[in-house]
This record gives sequence, structure tokens and C-alpha cells, in this order.
Amino acid sequence: ALLASAELEARAGGTPEQIQKIFTAAVQRNPDLAAPRLALINFHRARRDNKAALQAAQEAAAALPQNPEILDTLGRAQAATGDRNQAISSFNRLAQMQRGSALPQLRLAEVHMIARDFDAALQALQRALAIEPENLTAQRALIDLHLARQQPDQALEVARDIRQQRPKHEAGPLAEGIVRMSQKDFDAAIKVLREGLAAAPNSTEIAARLHVALSAAKRPADADRHAAAWLKAHPRDAAFHFFLADTALARNDLAQAEASYREVLRLQPEHGLALNNVAWLMAQAKKPGAVAMARKATQQLPNRPVIMDTLATALAAEGQPGQGVDVLKQALAIEPDNAPLRLNLARTLIQAGDKAGAKAELEALAKLGDKFPRQQEVADTLKTL
Repeated sequence: ALLASAELEARAGGTPEQIQKIFTAAVQRNPDLAAPRLALINFHRARRDNKAALQAAQEAAAALPQNPEILDTLGRAQAATGDRNQAISSFNRLAQMQRGSALPQLRLAEVHMIARDFDAALQALQRALAIEPENLTAQRALIDLHLARQQPDQALEVARDIRQQRPKHEAGPLAEGIVRMSQKDFDAAIKVLREGLAAAPNSTEIAARLHVALSAAKRPADADRHAAAWLKAHPRDAAFHFFLADTALARNDLAQAEASYREVLRLQPEHGLALNNVAWLMAQAKKPGAVAMARKATQQLPNRPVIMDTLATALAAEGQPGQGVDVLKQALAIEPDNAPLRLNLARTLIQAGDKAGAKAELEALAKLGDKFPRQQEVADTLKTL
């Protein structure tokens, strides 16, 4: 009941402190249950508060040392804080508990990959595949490993194994297409992706990847024809419309991006990310109604700093920078280390007439140095004060 209450509080826009208090109460009242502890850890992880997540995971592991899910979460929290050796220790213990599962080996491979210890990662993936020879996650990770080691032939071999094991599945053509694209062999990528669509004719992911390959091959007309043909055959494919919107946004075609996001909303009116992106585009163009659209997005995706950032931008664009400042401060309470949010806060403070507050935020960003790559923007904004 407490976990359900926390979810309702989050959807109602409750503060992180209020939600954390409910999770903590659930843990205190049910100390021998894993679910409340996992919920508290995942709450901290969602807020990117890795230190709090690690502390909660350590307390959970002390209370429930034989629970595999708790141990898995502890290892992931340790990895997130950069404690590689402790994470490896936790995942090795998990492997002892779950000898018939590939998951602990996949976790180990992930930690080794982050540290660029490719030999150790390879050994972990080989152990995973020895346990589950057709584990798709392990196979995809092995392809990534081979590509990181500049071994495209070995990556292609794994991709072909996937195709042979799953002749009617999208995974094989997608894997081979990714390898071919990484080598800039666009014609081969296009060929294999077309073969993939013939085998899996309703795969949105292959359709999107084929569009990317055609565009990369400098064949925009073919990419447009492919998109038109796909949408004619799949008129209600909201995911493909969203892909086209993101593609248009990437090339700075804002009008086309907004049109495609709106098509997503026609098909799925409660699509939170589409609502957010339309609101952002409306705010950039100074169109009325951006705030209302952004509020709908926050209702669908509450307590998400990136979504709250859009609402603040929309409020400022519609002449309400003071409210935008309040929203950004709430977002920073969730993600205090989010430098782009802090930069937007500084700019919104300027619009609200609080130059002193803006200067304090900008000076804090300047102290980050190379840790925040947008220092030129920081310097330019400081000059306006």
C-alpha cells in the first residue's frame, strides 16, 4: 500500500522528499521484504543520486544478504559510483548463487567494458554464452566488444550466428546492419536491412535503421521514398513517426519535426515525450499554447528534470520567467549536478530580473571547467550581466 501511495504521490507531482519519505517508511515497516528496499534504491537511481542508491543498496544487502535481486542491485549501484572492484565482487557472488543464469556474467562484462578491460569482458561474455548459447543480450554485447577492439570480421561472425539462429527475427539483420554501418559499408548495410524487412516485414526498428543507412549513403530521395512506402503500409506506426521527428530535429528542420511529433500525438495523445518535444518546439517558435502542452507532458512523465526543463522554457517564452525559475529549482532538487539545467536556470533568472542569482549560478558552472563542455555559453551569458 505504501509503494502504491508513493507512485500516486509521484504522479500527483509530489516532491522527491515526500516520495522518499514514503519509500523509507515502507522499508522500516517491512524490513524483511525486498520490494520496498528495491523501490527505494530505484527511486534514488532514477534521480541519479548514485550515492544515496549505493547506501540504500548496502543496507538492503546487509538485511537480506541471500537475496539475488538485492545483490544484483548492489553491484549496479557500486558500478554507478565507480567502485569497480566492489561491483565485480558483488557480481561474482551473484554468479555463485545463480550458476545457471547468464545475467551475472553479463553484469561483469558490462563493468569490464566500462573500464575498457576487453579481455575480462570477453571472458565474461564467453561464460554467459556457455550458459545460454543463444542469449541475445550477450551476443549483442559481444558484437559491441569486437567493434570496440576493431575486429569487424569477428563482429560479423556473431551477427551471422544470430541470423542463422533466428531467420525470421529482426535481431540478426539489425546486428549485421550495425556492423556494416560501423565500417561505412552502406551498400552492404542497405542490402542486409532490406533482407531483414523481407523476413520481418513489420519491424519498425529495421525500417528506421534502413532509413538511416540510406541517408548515410547520401541517398536522401531513396530514404524519403522508403519512409513514404513504410507509412503507407503502416499508417498507425507511431514509433516510426517519432523516429522521423527525431531525424528532422537532428537536421534542424523544426517545422517537419513538429509535424511528425504531432502525428505521433494524433495516434497516441498521451505520448509524454511527443508532448514534451512539441511544447519545446512551440516555445522556440514563440507559439502560444506551449505551457499547456508542457504541463500535459509533466502529467504523463512527472518529476523528470528534462521534462520540467521544457515546462520552464515554455513559461519563460510565454512571459512567466518567475514560474520558470521555480520549476527549474524543483528540477535541480532532483538532479543537483545537472549542469545544463543550471545554465537554463541562470538564463531564466536573467529574464526574471534576478541578475545576482544568475551570476551565482553561472560562476558555479564556470568552476566546473572542462567537466561542463558548454563553457563558452557560460562566458557569453556572463558578459550580458
